[in-house]
Amino acid sequence: SQGHPATKYNVLEDVTNWTTNMGYPGYANAAIGEIAGSYIVSKMFNYGINPEFNTTVEEAVKGAETECKRIFTKWKEKGLL
Repeated sequence: SQGHPATKYNVLEDVTNWTTNMGYPGYANAAIGEIAGSYIVSKMFNYGINPEFNTTVEEAVKGAETECKRIFTKWKEKGLL
């Protein structure tokens, strides 16, 4: 890892013990797959903390929520949720 300080990511050492699949408590589905494949959550964090984007955390979360709702609506309309 190239984090600074070098111990920056130590908190993630046991990540598999406290995380679960996307979609929990249900199952992953087409909408969840598209959300993961579109990196919406990663982008949300980047937009929320990177001053280059001039976006507040609240705006980043709202944007991610809007995009997730759009994706879920699309898959529901296709009858696949």
